[in-house]
Formats: sequence, C-alpha cells, structure tokens
Amino acid sequence: MLIVGGGSGGAVVATRLSEVEGFNVLLLEAGGDETLTTQIPWFHTLLPGSDLDWKFQTVPQDGFLLAYDDQVSRWPRGRVIGGTSSINTMIYMRGNRNDYDQWAELGNKGWSYQDVLPYFIKAERQTDPVLAADSLHHGTNGPLVVTTQRHRTPLMHAFLKAGRYMGYEIGDPNGYTQSVFSPFQMTINHGKRWSTARAYLRPTHSRKNFHVSLNSHVHRILFDENKRAVGVKYFHRGVMHMVRCRKEVILSAGTVVSPQILMLSGIGPAAHLQDMKIPVLADLPVGENLQDHVGVFGLSWTAKKGSGYSLLSLANPVTFKQYYTSQTGYLAETVGVEGNAFLHSRYANKSLDWPDIQIFFVSATPALDGGQTFTSYLGISKETWDSYFQPLAFREGFTIVPVLLRPFSKGYIRLRSANPMHKPIINPNYLKDHRDFDILIDGLKKAIEIGNSPPFKRFQAKLHVGVLPRCPRVQPFSDEYWDCFVRHFAQTEHHVAGTCKMGPPGDPTAVVDPELRVYGVSGLRVVDGSIMPNVVSGNTNAPIIMIAERASDLIKNSWRVDDDTETSFFDF
Repeated sequence: MLIVGGGSGGAVVATRLSEVEGFNVLLLEAGGDETLTTQIPWFHTLLPGSDLDWKFQTVPQDGFLLAYDDQVSRWPRGRVIGGTSSINTMIYMRGNRNDYDQWAELGNKGWSYQDVLPYFIKAERQTDPVLAADSLHHGTNGPLVVTTQRHRTPLMHAFLKAGRYMGYEIGDPNGYTQSVFSPFQMTINHGKRWSTARAYLRPTHSRKNFHVSLNSHVHRILFDENKRAVGVKYFHRGVMHMVRCRKEVILSAGTVVSPQILMLSGIGPAAHLQDMKIPVLADLPVGENLQDHVGVFGLSWTAKKGSGYSLLSLANPVTFKQYYTSQTGYLAETVGVEGNAFLHSRYANKSLDWPDIQIFFVSATPALDGGQTFTSYLGISKETWDSYFQPLAFREGFTIVPVLLRPFSKGYIRLRSANPMHKPIINPNYLKDHRDFDILIDGLKKAIEIGNSPPFKRFQAKLHVGVLPRCPRVQPFSDEYWDCFVRHFAQTEHHVAGTCKMGPPGDPTAVVDPELRVYGVSGLRVVDGSIMPNVVSGNTNAPIIMIAERASDLIKNSWRVDDDTETSFFDF
C-alpha cells in the first residue's frame, strides 16, 4: 500500500493498514518531522507562515476581505508529518449528526451518523471523566487523546454564564445535543500537542512492514495501460524517484493538494487539463465543490485587568519554568481559545438540532500583543491596524467570532501550471451567495448580544467600535456599519473541504464513490477532507480522522485481511 500524505488522514490510514501483516505500507510525506514549536500548544499561533506551512493563499476576493493584505485569505496547511494536525489550534469537534445523515441521503451508503459514530469512538481516548462516562458517544481506548481545557479565565466563566442567561445548556456538543455552550476540548496530552503523528505514527514506527519517507513531495500518480494506479513520482532531497505498488495508491494530501496531484496526473476537468497541456485520463470535477467555514474576526470588547489573557502572564519566566518542569500552565494550552457555542440563526429550522452558526470565544483581542502575532496570523493590513485595532493595543479584553457553518457559496481549485512546484489557484468565492452574508450578519448580532449580556458587565466589558478603512463615514451600530464590518473582517476558519467530492455512481459532481475509490480509474482512493460532499457543521480535524478510520476498514475489507500477498515497492 502506498499512502501520499502523512497528515490528519494519511497518518491514520497508514497506521491502520500496517496492522495487517500481509500489507507492506509506504507513507510519503512532503514535509519533515515535528519540532519543539509544534509540541508546545501555546505556540500554535506561531506555526502558520513558518517552514511547516504550505503557505497557500486565495485569489483576491472581490468586495470582501477588505481588512486583509491584498484582500486575500491565508490558508495555513501543515507541510510536516501530522499535517495540519501538527500546526492547528487542536480543537476537537465532530460536527452534527445531521451532517452525516445528509451524506447518506445523497447516496453515500455507510456514511450516516450511526455508521460513522463507532469510528469517532474508536479513535478517541477521552480523558474528561464526565464525558468519558457517556460511552454511547465517547471512547477511552483510542490513540487520539482528547482533553478539556484546564485553565479558564474569569471571562470564560462569564461566557458560560451568558449562555445560561440566553437560555442554553452547558453541555457536550459531541454528545446528545449540539446546541449548547461549552469549553473547548483539545487534542492535547499532558501539556503536549497530540497530532496524528504522535497519536498514530510514533507508537507504530517500528513495525517491519511500515516505512515512512519524509521530505518526499509527490508530483503525480503513475498508471498502467488499463488506467490502474501503480505508483507515484516524487521528489526527495534533490532527486526524482518513482515508487510502484501492487495493491493501491491512497491519496491523503488534503483538500488543496489532493486535487492538485489528481489534476497533475490527468484526472480532472478535461478542458482545464487540456489548457494545461496535460493528457486527460479521466474527466472528473476535481477541484470543484470547494467549501470553507467563514468567521468574522474583529468583534472585540475591552475588559478590566486580570479578567482575560495578558502579555504579562504569557511572558512571565515562571510560565516557562512551569511548563519545563511539569508541562502545565499557559504554555500547555491555547492562547485564549476557550469557549464554543452552536446557535441557530433566524434562517435556520429551530425544530432541528442542526445549528448554522458556531461561536468561538477568545479571552483576548487581536491587538493583545500590540499588532504582532495575531495580525500576522490573520494578514491584517497596516491600514486596518492603524484605523481599527490601534486603540486596543496591549489592552485586555475578549473576542467573539461568529462562524458560518453550512455555506451556500462554493469555490474551486485549479492548477496554476503543469509544474508541481507551483501552488494551485484557490478561489473560495466567499459569501458570493447572499444567503451566506445574511446568516453571518445574524450571527454577528447574536455575538454582540452575548458580549453585551449581564455576565460580562461585572468585568466592565465595552464593545470596541473602530473606524472601518473602506467605510470611514458610516454610522457605528447602523446596519450599514455591520454590513461593511462583515465585508472587512470575514475570513477563513481553516475548515476547507469538498474538492474530491464523494457521491454515488451517476452523480456527475462526484470524484470518488462511497468507498472513496476514484471514478474512471482503479487502484486509487482519496482519504482526507476533500471527499466531504458538504463540509461538516464544526471543526474538521476529528471528522477527517474518522474518515481515515473508516476508510482503513473499507480498504482492509476489499482486500480481505487474510490475503497473504504482500505489496512490494521498488525505488528506481
């Protein structure tokens, strides 16, 4: 078995397939090994834009992303073993049961909530004793350690009280009901990031039938005369190699790179491939159906000192000593990323537990460090910093981010050229469908209601209403102001999916079948977030791990694990 990509999906499927003695497994990862900065949870804001990141960005978005450099969205994707699970914010969230039932209703047999729940449970090692007691929804023996944040600021307690004030329960969004307020759960184990590399790969690296090649950038898939995938061509330490396999090639390079590799290999929209002068092997809608969750940043409140995160507590030498000696304290958790809620907008069916708005609560503002880390992370322009964020510099406070969960707008990924080293063209078409815009505006108003609620009053919370660079004369708090606010601050939540869509035979928009086999060829599957027909209503790391767990069983079953014919690979 040959697996391309060692991220959230690839690390899982490679590990699970190597459990079969009759399989010989090679995992190719374009990046290198994890570093000390990936291990320490607090450093998650420093990883995007580093050498561990592919550093993708979108094309400029017409009429949107006005607050960001060149009106583009930066898309951090992990170029490192563990993939994006090694550089993300470590949030563990599964999505809504209705998401998966909808997948099944679209013709994807075996992907309903009841079908996928056992794989979430199989992957999980829940450490919160209250949640672990719910054995119908949580697992305690899996490789993926899941913890509840230990440290909570006073502002976080106010956020939970605000939820109760608004009539919501404090609960488990991965359990019976998603429409709750809650602290975040994280993939952190004893103060260390628990990526799929640490959870899956490291405990099994000594298996004799399992091989990992780092810094191995796959350029294209190799096929025989019968359109069967028989290997890949890849670049490793200045030398081009080819490796062949007898069973399957499994593409787990992620929502951006998986479609890029398919198109470079001749699988994609025929007209586009012909424009790139790439011979067409299979005419499929690869790169279409691109979906992403859009969040509105910049909605911040100031608050009295000592209520949230501050630079003093983060930069204190005692904080570093505490982490060094016991892996506890501020460095052992994320920077202010504390609370979550799922809400129905005015446009959602409130009779269904299927919220269309997610709320992120951060007990800091983007100006906490005076415009360094957070502004770089988001790509906020100097113009926006000077006119909007400067008054918040170094002040304590909190930020509430409303997130659009089920976007109507869809984008695409295209090749920039036939050169594998050129980054693809990414156009998410953010908020082009006005329904998305309307839902986000409603989510923004609900976020303001939360931040202005009585539980925050004791912390002297005051909503910051700054000058919007492109709309300097609009009246604050007016509909025109919030309309322009969304056009300025709407931005990716890094939950990209859908570019190698799963669908039943006969679905003209599908790239893979319900067993994740690529249509029009054989011996090739895609196992990552790109196969989602519709992006799930929540963070995507845990669902991608689930997809890989289920795909592993599908692959094992298709080859029958008692088959003693080994896969062999030859490097030449």
